[in-house]
Amino acid sequence: QNLLYQLLVRPVLKSTVGSRDSSGTTLSDFVATGSSFQEIMQGLWSAYSPRVKGRAVRDDDDTWSVVVPELSDWTRVMQFKHKKKVVDSSKNEREWRQWLVKRRGETITLVIFEYGSVIQRQQDHDAFTEACIRPHHTDRAGATAERSLRDVVRDLQTHWDSTFDAEQVVYKNISLVSRARRRWLWIVSHLV
Repeated sequence: QNLLYQLLVRPVLKSTVGSRDSSGTTLSDFVATGSSFQEIMQGLWSAYSPRVKGRAVRDDDDTWSVVVPELSDWTRVMQFKHKKKVVDSSKNEREWRQWLVKRRGETITLVIFEYGSVIQRQQDHDAFTEACIRPHHTDRAGATAERSLRDVVRDLQTHWDSTFDAEQVVYKNISLVSRARRRWLWIVSHLV
């Protein structure tokens, strides 16, 4: 396979669009190669999409929600910067190939937003985390209260009840534990 293009990126993980790049977490440089810009994008997505915690979505009535981002959401959760200027992401494949040839050997900043580019300011980040991330009930120390944990367990049970039977898994785990214990007791008895 002929890898014609390469892109050297310096990833920076940020929580808001408006925060300075220097306030973000700089990750190790990464070289993406491919025979097309799309292949390079897929390589970058594979390497850095796990850093995206989710894509924040704000509805018309200012209600926040979280969705799992996909490759098609790339421009909503990541962006390129060259010499501190945001690179226009509306290029077609030919324009991207020309851009790659022009930038060969240069380090391009890849900005990765934890919850996407819709979170512009710290106030947006705070409102979003309050609505979607932080537990509704906490104890005095700020840890998740047991009531919230029970709510999560109930929601998971409701969601998976029709497709998951815990009886099999529990039996397998008990079987593994008891077998391991018997094996350990046998080893100890034969060593003495």
